[in-house]
Amino acid sequence: MIRDDVFYTDHESSQIATHSWGGAFMKTSERFATSPALQGLKFSDKDHSLTSDTRETTNLETLMEVLRGTDFDRYEQYKEKFLDDKVSRFLDNTPIQTEKVAYMTFPRSGNTFLRKYIELISGVPTGSEMPVNLLMPLQMSGLIGEEIVDDRCWIIKTHHPNRLKKYDFKANKMLICVRNPFDVMKSYLQFISVMSHSKAVANDLPVEQPKYFKFHQKALLKIFSNFARETLRLAKDKQ
Repeated sequence: MIRDDVFYTDHESSQIATHSWGGAFMKTSERFATSPALQGLKFSDKDHSLTSDTRETTNLETLMEVLRGTDFDRYEQYKEKFLDDKVSRFLDNTPIQTEKVAYMTFPRSGNTFLRKYIELISGVPTGSEMPVNLLMPLQMSGLIGEEIVDDRCWIIKTHHPNRLKKYDFKANKMLICVRNPFDVMKSYLQFISVMSHSKAVANDLPVEQPKYFKFHQKALLKIFSNFARETLRLAKDKQ
């Protein structure tokens, strides 16, 4: 209903309203028309990902030559054309032979923070195998590669083996984002309490609900251990 303009949402599409509340809430079509990150994009007819018939694409080989090269004038030209406006552009879907990256991360490890840095530096959106129905707030806030694993994106976020929906893709390289597991547990508890990437409950749950937090720790530790073992196994297999 949000995509069909039935409801209004806040700037990150995590809160829903039946009217605009003085402009604080907008319909999705209004967001596409006014947000620089979303202008020129539309929802795909095949799934919930974003696509475009008008936004210019870029080429991964050209980007790699610019980033790895020493021609500063060429970099400045590329930067002016593709980076200065801070608008992400998909790759031109040329098959990626050697630079497809699986961005391995456990939820609440800082993966979204690092994704934004990667996108600001490269100008290319990072993909994600996660279903958009869970991550529409990320999509509407500018991470336009959600639910895209094809060669329009060269770095694909995955929580493998803790996957909610399988969008299989092949990768040549791995980028791993890790965080202190104890910090992950506290952050993850906040996330599942409010189902928001930016909001949190006011209560100190580990202190006020110690039995519940201990139960949460035990359950999450098993999942985190599985992630760590699988990540190490894949890294060894890639050597």
